[in-house]
Formats: sequence, C-alpha cells, structure tokens
Amino acid sequence: MQKLLVLFILSFSCVSIAKQSAIDGYQPPSFNLKLSLTENAEAWLKHNNESIIVDAFFYGEAKNGANIVLDIKTGLYQLGGKQFELTDTREVSFFSFEFDPRKIAILANPDYRVIINVYSGRKSTPRNGLDCDAIMGPVSQIQNLQLTISCDLIDQPPSSATQ
Repeated sequence: MQKLLVLFILSFSCVSIAKQSAIDGYQPPSFNLKLSLTENAEAWLKHNNESIIVDAFFYGEAKNGANIVLDIKTGLYQLGGKQFELTDTREVSFFSFEFDPRKIAILANPDYRVIINVYSGRKSTPRNGLDCDAIMGPVSQIQNLQLTISCDLIDQPPSSATQ
C-alpha cells in the first residue's frame, strides 16, 4: 500500500512539474474593453434592435518542428477564442480565460497575440452595420489595461437607416 501511495505522489509531482514547465512565461489574458460608439451608431443599433459582437482570437507561432495542425490561411497556431454578444452594455472583461498548457508549450514565444474585432450582430440585416477599430498585437502589451475601441455607423441603405 505504501509503495502505491509513493508512486501516486511521484506521478502527481511529475505531472505538476510538467504542467508548470509547459506554461513558463504564460499569462492568461486579463484586460477590459470598452466600446465607444457614435450617436448615429447607437441610434441605428437601438432602432434595429441590433446587438454588438466582440470577437477575440488568440494565436501564436509554433516552435520549429512542432507536429501540429496550423491555420491554413495564416500558418499560425490557434490557441482559442472568446466571443461576446452585447445588447445594453458597452464593456467586456477578459479575465480567467485560460488555454490548455500543452498549447502554450508549443509556442515559440509564450507572448502570444490577440486580434479583437467588433461588428454588429446582423439580426436586422445580413451586412455588418458598424465600422469599428480593431486591436491586434501581443497580449503582454494590453495586459491589465482598459482598452477602448471606437465604432461608427457604416453607410446604410435608406431602408435600414434611422430617420
């Protein structure tokens, strides 16, 4: 019985050490995002009962020789993504969003990157109605910050524009 306990403790310790070494230098994303919309954009959203989509995509470059599947369009390794649909609020918090440590261990640099896009929910029209800035860059440059993305209304056909 004691041998079994010792083996269990040793195997648990090895898993713990392997997990820690896989995530050295890794920090889960932690930042706030505020949307700043023009009056026209706000009026259009309200008039059309539209939502706003905040779409974050996290990625990095894989180590040379890593035996993994890369994104066919970008050639990058996808860590994951997070999408929020906003109706009344204009703020989003990115906290406690972690990736599998094995994914971080595959990266050539643990300072992975993020792309954040914002667009309308397309409930009233198949077209996006918002023209918003995007955020793209290393997560280390936005950690623990309050970010702002500005949005305006894309020119809409007369049938969907507010009067």
